[in-house]
Amino acid sequence: MPIDITVTNSPSQVRIAQIPQAQANEEVDRPRRNARVETDQAARVPLYAQAQRIIADEALLLFLVIPQKLRASVDDITWTRWSDGAFRLQFATVE
Repeated sequence: MPIDITVTNSPSQVRIAQIPQAQANEEVDRPRRNARVETDQAARVPLYAQAQRIIADEALLLFLVIPQKLRASVDDITWTRWSDGAFRLQFATVE
């Protein structure tokens, strides 16, 4: 089933939005569909495991945690906080 995802154009949001793409293929969908109709829980386990292996093999990057805190070791840093939440430190300066 196709889905639309709208995110800001920040690197972290774009990466998060790309995660479902790893699941958008028939090779993954087939074992998941079979698992959904299987009534025996023990028989569902290998089907979901098969789908998960495919997803893991095809995923180049899977961000489980995206920290939103910036830590600095100097107190005289000047930087701009962008509205999309991305840290663009290439524009930062130390006085």
